[in-house]
Amino acid sequence: MNLARINYQKDQRRINMKKFVSLCLFAALIMSLPASALTFKDMPDDHWAASAVYDLVNRGVTNGFPDGTFRGNKKLSRYETAVFLSKMAKSIGGGASETQVEKIVNKILARKAAAGTGAPVSGTVFVRYQTDGNNSGVINNFDVTRAYLTINSNVGENADAKVVLDSTRNSGTRLETFLKYAYVDLKDTFSVIPGITMNTRIGMQPTYWSTWVDGLLGLRVVETSMLNLDGGITTSDFGLAGLGKVNLFGLPTTNYTVTVLNGNGFTAAETDQGKNIAMRFDSEVWPGLTVAAGGRIVGVGNTNTGNKMANLLAAYDANFAKTYLEVMYGTGLLGVSAAGTYDLGSLTDMLDKYGVFARADIYDPNRTTDNDGRTRMWIGGTYDWNANVKLVADYDAVTYASAAAVNAGQTVSSYALRAQINL
Repeated sequence: MNLARINYQKDQRRINMKKFVSLCLFAALIMSLPASALTFKDMPDDHWAASAVYDLVNRGVTNGFPDGTFRGNKKLSRYETAVFLSKMAKSIGGGASETQVEKIVNKILARKAAAGTGAPVSGTVFVRYQTDGNNSGVINNFDVTRAYLTINSNVGENADAKVVLDSTRNSGTRLETFLKYAYVDLKDTFSVIPGITMNTRIGMQPTYWSTWVDGLLGLRVVETSMLNLDGGITTSDFGLAGLGKVNLFGLPTTNYTVTVLNGNGFTAAETDQGKNIAMRFDSEVWPGLTVAAGGRIVGVGNTNTGNKMANLLAAYDANFAKTYLEVMYGTGLLGVSAAGTYDLGSLTDMLDKYGVFARADIYDPNRTTDNDGRTRMWIGGTYDWNANVKLVADYDAVTYASAAAVNAGQTVSSYALRAQINL
């Protein structure tokens, strides 16, 4: 009898160990999927679904079509849907619980929502309630701080267009709407050299760095990147860009963006003939680890030529935690920014929708002047009400050095409750 009980206990331990190993393998798969060697010709680098699509490629769920396209706008037949779901189920395996599968689906939906869904017409609204912490003078400020309306359209073979209308508070008086983006992507405009692809972007478009950094943590509702906030580089301008991938000699795939923009920003009249030339290279050099370098030359073609800026960034995405370190140097300034988020659902399913974040910026507007810089800090928590609504509570504080132009020697702080709503 005792021997039978011992054998039964051994069998149970083996079964439990198999379940545990299966769950560990599943977690490892999700947290450290390698970068895909396969790229699709018809999916731009900054497409809202790119990350999710290549997750499925890495799991063997899809390889697209034989001609190297994904055809994301093509409708699935019932047969194709059956094959897709069958491969998806096999890729997850028997070790995944229903809750874990639901988490994966929710994360994909959240990525889609945060990027504007890619639907023909979509929108995003930022709402904020802010109150005074110290010296800010903010009292009972309830406001819509930003509202975006995005129009996506396929404008023929190998061409996609996007128009974004942006509404923001104008001098504290009223919400004012202006054109933020209006551009067309001409796909596969250069693919002569094997392993190098390029799309051409024409029109009012994102600049080379700041909007990309904003998307790393998905907290644009809290604040823009340091480069946009302190560096004086707008997030949009008119001109021409080339963007694509380089995949040569078995090295990690490198994404690149090269822009030639007017340089006055989307809020100023285009009266200066000088152009700003900028570029950015980024690559996932290790599963989850991305490094990037960028730079720009200001005012090429006029007397301001020679003003230069360089940017470096290292970011790590471990699925449950994300972090980055950013440095900008040039045009007389120096800035360092570090930020991170942590998904509390990794600790227990009870906290599945909760997260925390922190960010610190150290900024010196003029390296030749002592004690004129400032240190800015945010800390807070997030709650994903669903895939389309994110709630945020945060505290921010800015400490000014003794020789700063404004608020010298003071710390200015405030508390805020925010909501990001994807329509």
